[in-house]
Amino acid sequence: MLAEDLVIRVKGTAPNNIMAKRLYERARLYYNTYVDAVLSDILTGRKSDLSELAGQAGAAMEEFEKYVAKTIEQTTVDVAMKPDTLEFAAGAVGGIVSALIEGALKVWEYYSKQQESYREAVVKDLKRQIEWPAWDCIIRPDV
Repeated sequence: MLAEDLVIRVKGTAPNNIMAKRLYERARLYYNTYVDAVLSDILTGRKSDLSELAGQAGAAMEEFEKYVAKTIEQTTVDVAMKPDTLEFAAGAVGGIVSALIEGALKVWEYYSKQQESYREAVVKDLKRQIEWPAWDCIIRPDV
């Protein structure tokens, strides 16, 4: 997951970065709210307009990513970790939002055709897999 990778990189270069943590937790809140709405639609079999939630999640994600890019650029001497290798692009939020909406529609269309008991099991499993974890739960794999 890109967000977790970014947290690990920030923790590796600026472990006490409070702003990065705040921006991550804000993006996490918006992203997980969006995920909850998508999963709720799957569970109930309804189709909501989630474009506003997707836009909020995308904007918060982009803000976090840009801050991480700036932080890594200012604190690292390792060229391999410079922001240009993280593929940060201006206007990326539009792509993020489109991907969130398209992904949600595809998932909804597939699971809306399934029985309610199956949808409940799928929602429980998907939630565990796609929600962002709290900042403090993310650790470097080599620790």
